[in-house]
Amino acid sequence: MAAFGGVGALLVAIHSLRQPMRLPQVSREQRDDILQQAQAAAREAGLKAAWVAGWEQGWAAGWKERD
Repeated sequence: MAAFGGVGALLVAIHSLRQPMRLPQVSREQRDDILQQAQAAAREAGLKAAWVAGWEQGWAAGWKERD
């Protein structure tokens, strides 16, 4: 009997995960602000990625010259 309770609880949990999420309503200004923050974060991440790629390229070139 306890196994049926566990299976039932599992089915309820799975069913609740399949329900669509209701997102809170936000104003156009809030959406624009969020979009600007996301774009700024993407630019910063891109700059950091480019810096790291350049550093790794320089590091690899340094090892080639050393060998």
